[in-house]
Amino acid sequence: PSDSIFNLKKQTWTTAKEIPLIENYGNLQPKFILLGFLASGAMLLPGISGSFLLLVLGAYSTVLFSLSTFFSHALAWSFHSSSFYLLLNLIIGIVLGLIFLSQLIKALLNSFREKTLSALIGMMCGGLYLLWPFWSTAKQISYAHQSYFLELVRLSPQLPELNINNLIVTVFAS
Repeated sequence: PSDSIFNLKKQTWTTAKEIPLIENYGNLQPKFILLGFLASGAMLLPGISGSFLLLVLGAYSTVLFSLSTFFSHALAWSFHSSSFYLLLNLIIGIVLGLIFLSQLIKALLNSFREKTLSALIGMMCGGLYLLWPFWSTAKQISYAHQSYFLELVRLSPQLPELNINNLIVTVFAS
């Protein structure tokens, strides 16, 4: 089945719903407030998105799973407290980040315009390494959330093949 994962430890197929990606932290989850704060900062800066930052920090799958769980329960008129509180803490962090970081960026641009723009350009250029889409990859078996799974690991950046298909995609993507 498409929503199944093979658990090498138990030698059985496990549905994705049985994997506990959301831990029950309680109502206050400082980790997700901080992640929301950082993600909102990334949303304010040009060239990087909050979801990409969550992906780099390893929280994207948990947030996406939490969103899916929350809405699937909401559509069934039930309440999933762990996903609700995780999302609430993330939203609190995003709101706080938008309020404070936008003021910080505004103050930095007013006081140190050239240095701030240089730092922003440097971060965008430095981030190109993470954003580069062409990598040689290898398959690796990993263990997380009490299950084994197969993942692709990026090994080294590569230049893309120069052919007509890549050229057409590049032209239409821009």
